Amino acid sequence: MLADPVDSFWVSSGASFDGKPFKSITHGSADLGLIPLLDTNSKPSSEIDKSVTAFLSFIKAELGDAVSDVRPSDRLMDSAVCLIAPESGPDRQLEKLLAGAGRLKAAAKPVLEVNPHHSLIKALASLGDDEHSFKQDVAHCWTRHGSWTEIGRKIQESLATDWHMSLGEAWPPPAYE
Repeated sequence: MLADPVDSFWVSSGASFDGKPFKSITHGSADLGLIPLLDTNSKPSSEIDKSVTAFLSFIKAELGDAVSDVRPSDRLMDSAVCLIAPESGPDRQLEKLLAGAGRLKAAAKPVLEVNPHHSLIKALASLGDDEHSFKQDVAHCWTRHGSWTEIGRKIQESLATDWHMSLGEAWPPPAYE
């Protein structure tokens, strides 16, 4: 696991080990399906429900040019969605590093990978037309935040603020001196 921000730079520079190139898992060309699973019982089926396929088409149409693609993922196990770099673009972490240094003129459009077997995706896919605007909001949240954990944190912050303000309290509380 390479966690230092500069690691994404040298991984994308063509480094290799024992004849095998390093690849970033945040890059679209990393095929994790080639890695054998330790627990073969946990491998999900490759079939995707028709409702989930229709939901993926809905997300792609809704997001339009905000993403380069929306596709089902075989690399996600516990997460519902993940934003990754397209095959032709720089690694997502490298992109952040370059943008922070003022060296990036335009960001590449990310790819939204969706875990078609995740319970959240199945629940969203089963929503009817009366929940159209909710599904739109969820799709746009994923492109802004990139993970359900981040969305959950933002929702929690918003609810906490609304709750305290409804009670007439200042929120966030003033800093202690």
